[in-house]
Amino acid sequence: ARRYLTDAIFPFYIVHQTAIIVFAVWLRPLRWHPLLESMVLVALVAATCVATYEIVRRIGAVRPLFGLKPVVASPT
Repeated sequence: ARRYLTDAIFPFYIVHQTAIIVFAVWLRPLRWHPLLESMVLVALVAATCVATYEIVRRIGAVRPLFGLKPVVASPT
């Protein structure tokens, strides 16, 4: 778990602020109670960060854009 989270830190950092703004703008017109809105916002941002990391770590060309080391092909 520690290795996974260590690798995920920078992609999460890159994605989280944009996700917060986008989801906050989408949720604003609903005029939910602030507690409910904040819980939904946290869940949406967390899910977005995890999904983005899972996608980025599998696409070699995109990895460096999110601060991950490029995948080195193992010699056969």
